[in-house]
Amino acid sequence: MNRWLYFITVSLGLITADVAQSCPAFLGADKLPPSMLKNTVDRLQLFTIGSKQTWEHLTLQIDPLDDQSLLDPSRVKPEKVDQSISSKDRLVFYTEQFGQPVDARMGLPCGASEMVEIVSYNKNYAYLVSCSESFKNQAKNIPKVTLEAPLRRIASPQFEYIYNPRNELLYETLTTKTSDGKSVRAAYESDVQLRLDLKRFFTLQFDNTDIGSFVNASKVGELGVVEGIAFYLRLFALKIDLKMNTVASFFENGANLPMLVDVPTDVQSHLNPGSGTLYTLKVDQARFQLDHPKTTMPKVNSALIKSSIKETAKAGLANCTNEHCDYRMMGKVANDDFAIAMQVPRTIVEMGFYPTFVDDVAAFKEELGWKKTKEADPNEKAIYFETSGLAKGRYTLQNWILFGKDAGSGTSCPATATVARTITNASVSTSTSAVEEKPEVKTH
Repeated sequence: MNRWLYFITVSLGLITADVAQSCPAFLGADKLPPSMLKNTVDRLQLFTIGSKQTWEHLTLQIDPLDDQSLLDPSRVKPEKVDQSISSKDRLVFYTEQFGQPVDARMGLPCGASEMVEIVSYNKNYAYLVSCSESFKNQAKNIPKVTLEAPLRRIASPQFEYIYNPRNELLYETLTTKTSDGKSVRAAYESDVQLRLDLKRFFTLQFDNTDIGSFVNASKVGELGVVEGIAFYLRLFALKIDLKMNTVASFFENGANLPMLVDVPTDVQSHLNPGSGTLYTLKVDQARFQLDHPKTTMPKVNSALIKSSIKETAKAGLANCTNEHCDYRMMGKVANDDFAIAMQVPRTIVEMGFYPTFVDDVAAFKEELGWKKTKEADPNEKAIYFETSGLAKGRYTLQNWILFGKDAGSGTSCPATATVARTITNASVSTSTSAVEEKPEVKTH
């Protein structure tokens, strides 16, 4: 039993997978100087230089993570704003609000003694500031993403996500708001199906009635909803903890659903080709665009999968750098763009593991010998990952669902932002000619 439970864990990792702003940037707190980590959450603030050469306050979300980069249940309570920052934490912000670099004549805002300069991919600037205890954010931010757990509803001005009662990373309905203000159902009844065709043994197949999840921590932050999710397997009368967790993040214009692949042993000698994970959904108003110039996700090739893992891997390497491979599936909801964007480590693409698009799910299952679980539905589409070539290791894939301009532009998510330098009062003038002692706070 232990052997094939390992394989279920490998496959399950695959489901632990914009109109106003670009996708957010993520910055690890470990990139900050040690002195910044002595602050409490309420004292660490983000500023930029406005057009009138004054400090303007930007919205910053700090997600408390643990050593496994998972949401820390002990540090997500809203009232704990005075908690310390950990080097494991994640800072979230929008780089499109960044401005010009600081002028040497400007003093530091909010009584700070030091700040960290952060630079966006297009060379705009913001400053992470260690404020004095007297600093208070004068404007209260109303979260744009809300969580209503009793209704199984996560919503923003751009989308509504009603999740499956057994698994939060699967949705019952996904509704989006179009550019003309109408709400339309994009897709519904997403599911995950796992097939393990074991050599010298029988074939196992599971779906969402067998695989469940529960939320072990939730946070409604200034910029989005973040949830820690753990997975289990229902087997006969047993409920087996699969020791797998992930962090799902929902922002104004999309969601980040990282996929974890934990492979405890080499599976090449144990699984036949055609073993894998099939993530399905039924389309309503959504339409995938395989011929779109920005679509880079290949269409599934059943014959190739059955013939050779080596050749299957070779077909997936077309969109790779030395470190990772990017796959994007473009689509339309009414006249508006959406996209599924995935970034996969090159090391496992070389093992034949990467996303492929399935346009005819019933035909695909028949070709690879999957058990028929329900009647064919022409609205059902899928993304398939072949797992029979995986080697031992632990891998993380980035998976984003994007709406609006991020989808149409081909923007990479999360947005890129880097720490450039630390600035102290000793390195700038203490002149306040360009900024008041308590600057006007303009919150974005």
